[in-house]
Amino acid sequence: MRTHGGLILLGLMACLTAVGVVVFGFATDTAAAEVSAAPEPTEPMTGLAIEAPVPPGEMATTEGVFRRSTPVELVDAASRPKRTSGLIRGDVTLTASTVDKINAITIRVVEAVRDDAGTGNGRRPFTYQQTIPFNPKDGTPKFNLDEIPFSDFGYVVQAFVAGLNGTEQIIQLNEQNPIADVVLGVHPGTPFTLLLRDQDLTPLANVEVTLSPQGPPAGRGAYQQQTDSFGAAVFHDVLRGAYQAHIGPMSQPLLPPQVIEVLASSGLQAQSKTILVPKGEALTVNLFAPTGHGIAEVAVKLSSGSDVRYREIAQTTDWSGRTTFAHLAPGSYWVNVLDSRYEPRTVAIVIRAGEKPKDADIRLMLR
Repeated sequence: MRTHGGLILLGLMACLTAVGVVVFGFATDTAAAEVSAAPEPTEPMTGLAIEAPVPPGEMATTEGVFRRSTPVELVDAASRPKRTSGLIRGDVTLTASTVDKINAITIRVVEAVRDDAGTGNGRRPFTYQQTIPFNPKDGTPKFNLDEIPFSDFGYVVQAFVAGLNGTEQIIQLNEQNPIADVVLGVHPGTPFTLLLRDQDLTPLANVEVTLSPQGPPAGRGAYQQQTDSFGAAVFHDVLRGAYQAHIGPMSQPLLPPQVIEVLASSGLQAQSKTILVPKGEALTVNLFAPTGHGIAEVAVKLSSGSDVRYREIAQTTDWSGRTTFAHLAPGSYWVNVLDSRYEPRTVAIVIRAGEKPKDADIRLMLR
């Protein structure tokens, strides 16, 4: 039994050994087949070179350069000096008809407060001007006015060229608005017509009219024309600003000088103004009581006796019993006095051209 057992054990071991050999040989053959099946490379392989790791003991040590930081000083915003001036910049637009007439443009800056009023702190209003050359090839003229002091009143910025109209613009320049942008213009004078009419709206022809400049802007001259058959004095090129209109010869004006204002425009929009020039003579009426004293607060009516239109003017006597009817055209008139205390009276009056009529003295009788 023991012999047979040993034989059996030896046989099993031999079988296992045979099987292991077979398995090992099979695995070896498969790997060999896979290696032999891989194709040989026909071109050299390219790629990034990978450096071999450096052993820790062989690593080189690099010394860095260390610099001390530049100290930064903190400045309190309240300690910084505040700005006290600003910048005015702008363009000047031109019309085609003015380009050939301009060699330079003067920009004026005037503090917007009256010269006689002052600024309230003992100083005169700030003024400044700068002349900029003009070349048509340079395009639109531009200007920059720096270091203009801040003002609580603001500024008037003007463009000035002799013989032409320049516009102006009001701006604010302060700490909240340190930069002001403006657009000014230069263009020809404005067509202006002055119409003269009498109290009946009848045109006054052949009357001399003179416009004399009054106040700013400076550099303006006087204009003179004579009214046509429509009572119009036409001025073709008037610079902007205020004028005194003298109606009639300067030595014998028809009425006191009248102030007119010519506004700045593009030169294409005409402006006009109508002035009433009453004509005729003045008639004074005196009313007397039977005692010879003047009678106050009495209604007096004047009606036309020669005009195709019926017109009536009513007035009341003053404390001396007098009333005056001004600017009566030549012709015949009726003076009518109606008062419940006195008998009614009617007196005929004739007004002649160029002749001052005598006073109409009327004595009233009690009822």
